[in-house]
Amino acid sequence: DAWWSLAWSVGLIAVFSALATRKFSRSTSG
Repeated sequence: DAWWSLAWSVGLIAVFSALATRKFSRSTSG
């Protein structure tokens, strides 16, 4: 199903964005 692929892509993007923001916030604050 196309919905599954769409959900997977959205999920991966959300996870990567969260990790990126965490790393950036840590590096900038520290």
